[in-house]
Amino acid sequence: MAKGISESDVHCAADALVAAGERPTVERIRAHLGTGSPNTVIRWLDTWWGTLGGRLVGNSALPDLPEDVASAFAQVWQYAVASGRAATEREVASERAALATLTQKLIDQAAQQGDEVTQAQAAMADARIAAEQGAQRLLDLQQLLEQQAQQLTELREQRSSLQERGGRLEGELTLLRQELTAQQMNARGEREEWGAHIRALEDRAAREIDRARQELKIVKAEGLVAGKTAHRREQALQQSLQKAERTIAEQAGRLKAQTSSAQRRDIRTPKGSPTTGRRLPARPK
Repeated sequence: MAKGISESDVHCAADALVAAGERPTVERIRAHLGTGSPNTVIRWLDTWWGTLGGRLVGNSALPDLPEDVASAFAQVWQYAVASGRAATEREVASERAALATLTQKLIDQAAQQGDEVTQAQAAMADARIAAEQGAQRLLDLQQLLEQQAQQLTELREQRSSLQERGGRLEGELTLLRQELTAQQMNARGEREEWGAHIRALEDRAAREIDRARQELKIVKAEGLVAGKTAHRREQALQQSLQKAERTIAEQAGRLKAQTSSAQRRDIRTPKGSPTTGRRLPARPK
């Protein structure tokens, strides 16, 4: 309901419409005033119609007219007023029905809009919950991403460390291979040298044994001439022969031990063993 619409405003608007030759209606009064609700205009228009007859009778005294003519004129005017009121009532009833229909329509629309608002509020609540869950999920994903980034950094550092260690180990392996090759070559040279040395010893021992045997034969052949001397010499030669055999056996054992040691060095070379400047063991005389 618009504020500021009074009974006098509606009455003045109705009088202005009558003076302009128009019949006052709810819509015309609202159009004339520029505001006002239909219910308010109808209520004040009813009071205007109720006071209209008295105002017209009070203002209908015409001194120039006979009394019966003036009375007839007043009756005609009252009939016109009643007819106008009846027409107004019919118009108002029609407007009230339209207003009731419009009101019911507005009520139905308001109820429908209320349902839509309820559904919208529920959808907003669901959307808010989904947004909160999405925000939490995003936070969890960010934390997981940070953890994975940290793990990736650690793995990269470990890979760099392993690469450096692998480079060092590869360098050490190369040095060990070089040392092993040098020691194998050195051991091969030692074996060849000791082989030549032992062969020389064997040849010399064989020559000494042959010479002792020849001398023993000679001594035996000359035994009749110098028996005792030959016997002592024979014993001396036998001792020399035994000594030579022992010497050969010792040299052979020593050579065998050194050969085994050289072979073990070929198979297993200790880390950090010197590869140059190796002195050969002294040859036995």
